[in-house]
Amino acid sequence: MNVRVGDRGLMAKLERASARLRERILPPRVDEIRYVNFAVTFLCNSRCRMCDIWALYRRDRARARTELTLGEIRRVFRSPLLRGLRSITLTGGEVFLRQDFVEICGFFLTDFPHATITIPTGAINPELNARMLRRILTEYRPEPGRLYLSVSLDGIGETHDRQRGIRVYEKTWRVIDEALALGGIRVGVSFTITRESWRDLERVYELARARGLGFNAQFAQQSEIYYARADVERAWPIEDLREIARVLERVAAEHLDRLSWPQRVLDVQAYYLRRMATYQARPRRLFTCYSGTHSFYLDPYGNVYPCVILSKKLGNVRERRFEEIWLSPEAERVRRSIAARECACWTACEAMPSLGRSLRPAWENLVAFGENRNRHPG
Repeated sequence: MNVRVGDRGLMAKLERASARLRERILPPRVDEIRYVNFAVTFLCNSRCRMCDIWALYRRDRARARTELTLGEIRRVFRSPLLRGLRSITLTGGEVFLRQDFVEICGFFLTDFPHATITIPTGAINPELNARMLRRILTEYRPEPGRLYLSVSLDGIGETHDRQRGIRVYEKTWRVIDEALALGGIRVGVSFTITRESWRDLERVYELARARGLGFNAQFAQQSEIYYARADVERAWPIEDLREIARVLERVAAEHLDRLSWPQRVLDVQAYYLRRMATYQARPRRLFTCYSGTHSFYLDPYGNVYPCVILSKKLGNVRERRFEEIWLSPEAERVRRSIAARECACWTACEAMPSLGRSLRPAWENLVAFGENRNRHPG
């Protein structure tokens, strides 16, 4: 039977739509790993007040030499269980300080052609960032939009500099400008909400929106395995949270306004933003979490964790193959603990993938769309 080109295109769209619907309705299987946060290095040239990664190698310089090599990284990620990865975050530390970062990024671009690659940066060294990004684009030629550069921006001028511990605000905008000039890279701003920075939240959002940048935010988190500290301030005055919620509601609403109707149905960012202050006021699980099932966190030394927050190590890839770690009784016990809601967090890299498997965001977006149409008919 002959199938016309147009029919094949329609069938492919239907198959993709069916796969997305399946993920909204059915929980993931343990062999359906889709997301990974991989800290390629803990080298860091910042001095952030809400994170102590930067101090690790200042205390123990030799530790930097124990990070996974490029050869080890290739071996781990060529596991049959990881063939379906479609979202890979190469984080740190400051990833551009790792000398072979271009080759690491190139490996993921080449071996995972259908995955998006997110690269967070503190933007301390604009020349280094631009040089490495230019090499990645020249040597590996990724399709436009596959790379997403997430630039930390926690306030205006001195507010950002105080939070980051060094004078970096002007450099941050240089990194953004140079990344945009390279072309082919999506660029966004990531705002960490603290007691010192939150009053600049709306202003930073407006600057990002004016430049056509992506924007996301989260409260400072505590994690011994990712931020190297567990003493972040959790208590907030309710009046401050109300104002933060107002700003985030504006960000969420304007984000949805820029989306087409089909994109609205699949969007989870608005839901994530609207619930952020609620979680901060009363930390509790607000969604079914599948971290440790459809995603994991790998630190620079080969330790596998279910996520960037929960410090329950599943194993080390230098000691056992990834498949043995992932399918082990220890990993299954951690999954049961997560399913029993014995932990809770509200971070973009963990909450949003699981929200993508829930019908709640889609339903809320449709209701908001209908209410907006009623207020503004025609």
